[in-house]
Amino acid sequence: MNNNIDRLLGHKSKRKWPISFIAIFVFIMNTQYGFGQEILTKKEAIQKMMEKDLPTQMSKLATQSTRQLEKASFNIANPEIIIESPSGEFYTLGVQQRLDFPSVYIHQKKIAKLQTQSALIKEQWTESEAVYRANLIYQQAAYHQEVLQLMLSKDSVTTAISLIAERLFKSGTIDALVRSFAKNKAGAVRNEWQTAAADWQSSKQSLALLTGVANVNAVEKLNKIIDIVSSTTSNHSLANQYYAQQHLIDNAQVKLDKNKALPGILVGYQNQGIADTPLKYRWQLGLSIPLWYQQYNARTKSSQYVAQASALHIDNQSKKRNMKLAELNTQLDNMSKQIEYFETEGLPNVSELINNSQRFFDVGKSSVTDHLRNVLENYDTKLHYLNAIYQYNTTLLTYTFESN
Repeated sequence: MNNNIDRLLGHKSKRKWPISFIAIFVFIMNTQYGFGQEILTKKEAIQKMMEKDLPTQMSKLATQSTRQLEKASFNIANPEIIIESPSGEFYTLGVQQRLDFPSVYIHQKKIAKLQTQSALIKEQWTESEAVYRANLIYQQAAYHQEVLQLMLSKDSVTTAISLIAERLFKSGTIDALVRSFAKNKAGAVRNEWQTAAADWQSSKQSLALLTGVANVNAVEKLNKIIDIVSSTTSNHSLANQYYAQQHLIDNAQVKLDKNKALPGILVGYQNQGIADTPLKYRWQLGLSIPLWYQQYNARTKSSQYVAQASALHIDNQSKKRNMKLAELNTQLDNMSKQIEYFETEGLPNVSELINNSQRFFDVGKSSVTDHLRNVLENYDTKLHYLNAIYQYNTTLLTYTFESN
């Protein structure tokens, strides 16, 4: 690139440029923006972001909370201590314990275990989502870095052409229209460079905030991610596992509500008789009769409706996700073809174009306007190539997350 800039600045001019100040400018800008300095690798960045990811930490705490609730799942009522005076002459101490039908506790324990399993799946889902977000953030930073480097090069070349146009105008070789065209394009490219610099700075700040690395100077080069997913369905995805687990919980809740309609048990020890009353006559036994059956029946039906809805939710989510995966898979195929086109035809073609344009421009067979248009076409094609890689990578990451 520096040789091209030197040739541009020396076009139709006897002035000798010992060192291209444009090349110096590019070198200074690359140093300023951290290119060539210590690189924050993707593996390191994702690891640090995962360590600081708050949703993941919250999910782990939620799992611990569910484990503790499982220990209290039997939920037996506290005993009732009773002090009363049956004869009006003295007080006696008694105790009563109310118990649900034994199967109620069994089903409560089962639901608690299912909820713990659900929390573990949710924790894995949250971690997977955190990795997905971290990958997207890193890909965005790599993309902004590549675009800024491209815009620095583009700015240097268009500035050089603008300077040539200015000299040629002063010498009377070209008219004011050509000079204005070159000057306008150089200004527009300078604005693109400033926008790219702002985007890169924003990405560095995001990485610094999320990783805890004080100074992020550079990231890895943007490259096409190798395909890491072959499945086109989401039947075994964490989301489907989570929804299936919720359905198991809903079905278990139906059984629990049915068992709650069974009679409860009352056991008590009453010390209300005379002092020599035999021990076997001091006990109290009773049943809690579910007389208001309608309310138990209503709760059971409500749980059944929830279970039916959760089954439909699984089917609905599975269809939606499979449709989304099919759409993403089509996008990946199209983007892969675009990248293949750029690598086999687009980039080689513009490389040949710019080389021929430079050669014709050097010998005066190509105008400033034509050469500038060819230069812009060259950089636009390279930018489209970067866009295709970035879109492919982000789509593949989304596909992977939705699948797994």
